[in-house]
Amino acid sequence: MDDKGDHILVDEDYNITGIIDWTFARLVPIYEAFGPSLLTAEMSDIYESNAGRSRGDTMLAEAVQTKSKHLHLVRFAGGPDLVRRFSFGLGMGMDISWDEAVALFRGIMSTAEGSSLEFDWDVWRQNRLSQRADDARLQALLLKLGEI
Repeated sequence: MDDKGDHILVDEDYNITGIIDWTFARLVPIYEAFGPSLLTAEMSDIYESNAGRSRGDTMLAEAVQTKSKHLHLVRFAGGPDLVRRFSFGLGMGMDISWDEAVALFRGIMSTAEGSSLEFDWDVWRQNRLSQRADDARLQALLLKLGEI
């Protein structure tokens, strides 16, 4: 998979025939390789926590369905954007602001929950800390951070 979208060369049967540059290229499971990616994302939706598939995702799914000999890939191309949100929101290690991080997390939660959440980070965090009040490792971490 290559989220930049311009490094992997394929033949008409979608066999990889060449890789121009290894920057950002990585091996991933089929659902990530053929599912919604950063290549087809509406980045403003990602940053503003608007969950769901983009116009590009829909176009890719339609192209796979109408032009591919590998129809089993349609279920991945037409799937939800949860993997994209996890890999972008949590896996990129980007230098983002706190507000952007909360918006990305809100998008992940909305996608995972299948709903549009009215998300309040502080309320969510306090609820989770209360639910796990008996977790010794969490309490040790909070103590180390000076939060208790």
